Amino acid sequence: MAEQRYLIFISYRGSDQNWATEFVYARMTEAFGADTVFKAGNALRAGESYPPVLRRQAVACPVMLVCIGPGWLDAGTPDAGRRLDSPDDWVRLEITLSLHAGNHVVPLLIGNHDEVRIPTKDQIPEDLRDLIDRQAHRLTPGAGLDVTVPMLVERLVELVPELGERRTGAAARRDATTPTPAPAPAPAPAPAPGNATPVSLSSALDAAGRPDLW
Repeated sequence: MAEQRYLIFISYRGSDQNWATEFVYARMTEAFGADTVFKAGNALRAGESYPPVLRRQAVACPVMLVCIGPGWLDAGTPDAGRRLDSPDDWVRLEITLSLHAGNHVVPLLIGNHDEVRIPTKDQIPEDLRDLIDRQAHRLTPGAGLDVTVPMLVERLVELVPELGERRTGAAARRDATTPTPAPAPAPAPAPAPGNATPVSLSSALDAAGRPDLW
């Protein structure tokens, strides 16, 4: 069976702003369909070997959304150190593969400006430093999401025109399942004029007073 062809890969760290990852996934699937968005926790089947799938999809998806919350950079343990510094860290591997494949890698900053900023080059491993040069998109919790999420959707469509086709298809499927409203009832016929005497246009104008122009 051929592997599903996704267009958007969501890279995330489970311990960092997990609500935001689920929110991003929900809004992206709403915009483009579940068959377009790859998120490991949703796409992988139970018992499936995940390393080869993650590697293939990180390379194949033309867009990667890197969810960066307050705990993304320094996640780890006092004994083992930062996860990001480990060559075996899957978040690091996913991003590196996508960057090397020439994909559109978009840092998604989850939080206010005083909570989350794009890391500096000396804060991350060398193989991730190209990430710093990519234009980020910020998602601020609260009412601002009503503006920043639709804006993100539009920017992704500009980056990958095929996303626009998927978006149209998803909308068409939703329209097809929406019941067609019943036609409005025909207006009731006008009441009969009775015995009223018709009035000619000429006599009506005479009664009103013809303009001098006539």
